[in-house]
Amino acid sequence: METTTRTQHRTSTIVAAAFLGAAFLALTPTAAHASRLPADPIAFVGTPVSLAELVTEGHAATVRAAIDELRSDIG
Repeated sequence: METTTRTQHRTSTIVAAAFLGAAFLALTPTAAHASRLPADPIAFVGTPVSLAELVTEGHAATVRAAIDELRSDIG
């Protein structure tokens, strides 16, 4: 005995198609995203590394200044 009806099949097909369509739209890069990516992948990787180096250098300068201040307070 068949327990599912044609309406249930249609409903499940529509839900599955809507889900796949939404996933396709969400995962497809738009022109704006594609234009932000550089042509050279190495340039894309280097940007976060150079920013991390700037942050590290800034932090190191702050630590050095604090150590110098402590030394001047002692001496």
